[in-house]
Amino acid sequence: AAAFLPFNAPRARVFLGDVGSYGLGAGLALLLILAATRIPAWAAILVPSVYLADVLATLFRRARAGKRLTEAHREHVYQRLAVVVASHGRVSLFVTGCSALAAAAAVGAGLTASPGMRALCLVAVAAVVTGYLATPWMHARVISAGEA
Repeated sequence: AAAFLPFNAPRARVFLGDVGSYGLGAGLALLLILAATRIPAWAAILVPSVYLADVLATLFRRARAGKRLTEAHREHVYQRLAVVVASHGRVSLFVTGCSALAAAAAVGAGLTASPGMRALCLVAVAAVVTGYLATPWMHARVISAGEA
């Protein structure tokens, strides 16, 4: 993803697309397999929790609305934020930050021997993921409150 930065800062001109996403996904899967040898599998699965939660929440919302799940759309958190924030860079930094926080907490949960610290790390993962998923809704509420 960093290789795209020179072409997309300050204005996006080159897009990753499905093929690039598959390559990054395969790389992430490999890292998760490697991580699972150092941390428990349940903790390794939580490393990409921001992305997993976004995909599952988007599929759930689309299914509930009766939309086709295989149809192209712009309903993921990143896409919704990019429209309202109008800054690819700011949204990318936000998504990266949330992902890094959740991943660090997941790894911490897998590495610690303390049940209390493990619980704290898992709460941190849940809080980051919940906050990330709620961000478009919160942003819309702030905007509508400012217009009232």
